[in-house]
Amino acid sequence: MNLSTVTDMASWGTPLKIVTTICVLILIGLPIVKVVESGMLSQRNFALVLKTLLPSWLLILIAALFLVRGYVLTNKQLIVKRLFWENRVNLSNLVSAEVDSKAMSNSWRVFGNGGFFSMTGIFWNKVISKKDYTHF
Repeated sequence: MNLSTVTDMASWGTPLKIVTTICVLILIGLPIVKVVESGMLSQRNFALVLKTLLPSWLLILIAALFLVRGYVLTNKQLIVKRLFWENRVNLSNLVSAEVDSKAMSNSWRVFGNGGFFSMTGIFWNKVISKKDYTHF
């Protein structure tokens, strides 16, 4: 396989935008509603307010760290650019590859994230292979 370096920005499709927006609104909104309805602010119990707000807001931060910013494809490796680091996939044993816009259709997520800042993980699909495959 002989190709030059190809760089691509990771695009966010409509389902990813919708799922991320809903998750963020729920994780920000529900704790705020709980704080306001319980009267924690009027009791000046700021430690309890932080205990209520921080876990869900930290979850947003942690999920955002794993979002995919882009890809770099070289002759030897695929580089998946995250927010503060890169994942590298060795391609030296790759025999062939093809573009298939429907490759993810009817896939089952074995482990991973289904739309909170990214759709990444290990997936299974009858058409692609009888083995699991990784989607960055």
